[in-house]
Amino acid sequence: MSTFTATFASAVLALVPQEPQTPAPAQAPAGASAPARGSLTIYNGDLALVRESLELDLQAGINQVAFGGITRRLEPSSVVLRGAAGTGAFQVLRQGYRNDPVSEGFLLSLFEGQVLEFLRPDGSTVAGRVVRSGYTPPPAPIRGFAPPEQGASSPVVEVDGKLRFELPGRPLFPSLGEDTVLEPTLLWELEAERAGRQGFELGYLTGGLAWQADYNIVLTEGGGPASAVGWVTLSNTSGTAFRDVDVQLVAGDVRRLDAPSPEFAMGRMAMSAKDVVQEAFDAYHLYTLPRALTLRSDESAQVEFLRSAALDVQTRYVARTQAPIGDFRREQNLFQLATTVEVMREFTNSGANGLGVPLPRGTLRFYRMDRADKMQFVGEAPLDHTPADEQVSVMTGRAFDLVAERRRVNFTLDENRRQSTETITIELRNRSRETAQIRVQEVLHRWHQNEVVESQPEARRIDASHIEFDVALAAGEVREVNYTVRYTW
Repeated sequence: MSTFTATFASAVLALVPQEPQTPAPAQAPAGASAPARGSLTIYNGDLALVRESLELDLQAGINQVAFGGITRRLEPSSVVLRGAAGTGAFQVLRQGYRNDPVSEGFLLSLFEGQVLEFLRPDGSTVAGRVVRSGYTPPPAPIRGFAPPEQGASSPVVEVDGKLRFELPGRPLFPSLGEDTVLEPTLLWELEAERAGRQGFELGYLTGGLAWQADYNIVLTEGGGPASAVGWVTLSNTSGTAFRDVDVQLVAGDVRRLDAPSPEFAMGRMAMSAKDVVQEAFDAYHLYTLPRALTLRSDESAQVEFLRSAALDVQTRYVARTQAPIGDFRREQNLFQLATTVEVMREFTNSGANGLGVPLPRGTLRFYRMDRADKMQFVGEAPLDHTPADEQVSVMTGRAFDLVAERRRVNFTLDENRRQSTETITIELRNRSRETAQIRVQEVLHRWHQNEVVESQPEARRIDASHIEFDVALAAGEVREVNYTVRYTW
């Protein structure tokens, strides 16, 4: 894997070297829409590690620092501020996180009890005293998850000695008021050993950043090699834009304590990249995107990470019994079990198939070229994390022209010998115009001690509770699978 060094841009910070007081919010450089970013490591499950470097012009003693441009779903307890090489000794005496950016409702709450001017739709103004703003502070995020917004009460404004449960117009504020921030902000009270401009490294965990893999596989009409393209889709619902960041993706289930996993709607922005590099990392897999990426707020970006033109995909039809769970050793009138014919797609994640790399969890989508050389969608299925050289087998639908009908034709119970026998017939019908190979999978569900005493065709035992049969049917053919099983206890 190629290594990289994350590069960071400095952020403009408000510094006040005096006794502790409420710091002013940081202001971005002129013309900048968001602080520059360094690097992201994005995990499965709505979690990311943000890393960036910053420079602080400190004075010896206590400094009040406000740093804006962070995400609205930052986990305050995860913040790590470290000194870079050459940084003098320092201590974080206090750290705060403000996530209540200035808004009309918030400003109204700061002017409760005061008289404001309100602009009416006709352009005139009216004076009113703000009795109640109706503003409800947003709840604090829990482990980076933004809780549902709480409903605000209606404002109360006194105009001409009468109370109104609505605003008489658009409020005109004389100032921003005290103790306001324009964006989510980290507040530090730092005690520095020496004065001067010094470098720091900031890292924190946040929600609102996620990624997933999507695989598009196109099957050929004649059953030849299929083509496959894998994409990673990155989504940003953190409320902050990340510009020109180095991005790494971790595939695997990293343990989190009671971490919620909400779903979010998002916009889409497609892009292409090559040479995504992956490596084993701890118990997981780490993917490094080859170039810096910009992720705007409420946007997603797509990056290609694998491509194969020689994927050998096998289509298999499986008649699978949906068996109940329980003790049915003596049950004579057991209801008939449903059997459906599923369409299975199978391939090996190998180098010979143009793959052979760890495949992160995602969605497999299958298409097929028809006789007119038009691509048609034929199903999708979830894919779990799949190491190299492992077999992939997924169900993408149910066969329309293949029918499996299951019947119990005999059941006996011998309490003296503590045994029961059951005979099953499965009728397979191929109503298509092509030959079909159907694999019948049966569950010996009555009891774990069992023996297949007779079968036609011959049963193949998979484990203590499962057997299967492979049956070839010509177009229009009807065949039966029969077996008798003895249960003892």
